[in-house]
Amino acid sequence: MTDPTMKKTAGDGVELALAMWEGKGETVLCVHGISSNCRCWDHVAEALAPQYDVLAMDLRGRGLSEKPASGYSVSYHCRDIHALLNHENIDQVVILGHSLGALIGLEFTAKFPEAVERLILVDGGGQLSAEQRKKVFAGIQPTLDRLGKIIPFQ
Repeated sequence: MTDPTMKKTAGDGVELALAMWEGKGETVLCVHGISSNCRCWDHVAEALAPQYDVLAMDLRGRGLSEKPASGYSVSYHCRDIHALLNHENIDQVVILGHSLGALIGLEFTAKFPEAVERLILVDGGGQLSAEQRKKVFAGIQPTLDRLGKIIPFQ
């Protein structure tokens, strides 16, 4: 497997980590889920990179991106993507979003349709009833509880 080139880039007032796999076609921006980071896309990016230029960002607060004390709503993540694209001089991308990244991709596309060539959603949630939402949040509560923890690298 080919490791990506890693760099720091600008988000909306935060520094974001960006993994890059060089290709020859359109740019695909991969947006990970709530408890992941940009490297979850390694195998997908390797398969896409010969044909596409693949970027995977660490959302604010994840991986090697800056971790501000606040500002973690979907709206903040969308502003980070917009700033990243402007900073990297990218006019249009294919957004590939997984889980929370799918939700971010939907909102980003609604806010900045001119910046999105295509939108690919993987394992994104839909509208839930109150009872369904309660069950989902009960299931993901252990993941949510881990979000604030710092686990030392060994």
